[in-house]
Amino acid sequence: LTGHQGGTTCVAFSPQGDLVASGGVDKSVRVWEVESGHARFTLDHADAEVLSVAFRPDGRALASGGRGGRLRIWDLEDGAEALSAHGDSPFYWRVAWSADGETLVCATGDHGLRRVNSRTGDALAPGNTTDASVFFVTASIDRRRFFSLSLEGAGRIWKFDKPQEAFKLDGLTKATCAAWHPDGSIIATAGPDGVIKLWDAQTG
Repeated sequence: LTGHQGGTTCVAFSPQGDLVASGGVDKSVRVWEVESGHARFTLDHADAEVLSVAFRPDGRALASGGRGGRLRIWDLEDGAEALSAHGDSPFYWRVAWSADGETLVCATGDHGLRRVNSRTGDALAPGNTTDASVFFVTASIDRRRFFSLSLEGAGRIWKFDKPQEAFKLDGLTKATCAAWHPDGSIIATAGPDGVIKLWDAQTG
């Protein structure tokens, strides 16, 4: 699939598997039809390069974030911009949806982890976390929990509906990426030391 001018920074499949979205350094988001390879939408992110794209669980909307400090949500019926929210962070490194599509969690680098109302763009309590420099977030398969990583080495598991009850993985040092087991029982982390670690997602 070609079309971005310059590097591509992120990709994501739709829940139904019929679309794939990509973001690039050319400040655009593209939504592709998997079967035909046709670009259904080319979306202008405008501010700066795109760092993250994520489909809403029902597949009818797409969130994008990046440099420039603006979070956008796109209606995939017509490609229209449904929401443009500007926070106090210059970056949106990663974004992830809750199961009901009402909440987005955003890794915003030095401004920590943010929870955002996907309809209004308003920040939700408890706002920032105790960790600075959160650069990675990923939702569990059922989207009831999410996992964050910070540059300080902290990895935390959160509940979308009870974000105050996060717990930290004991013994995690420097990890750069993570993935959930399909049943939500295990989290795998990996980093520059070349070691992949498996963690009990219930106890840490």
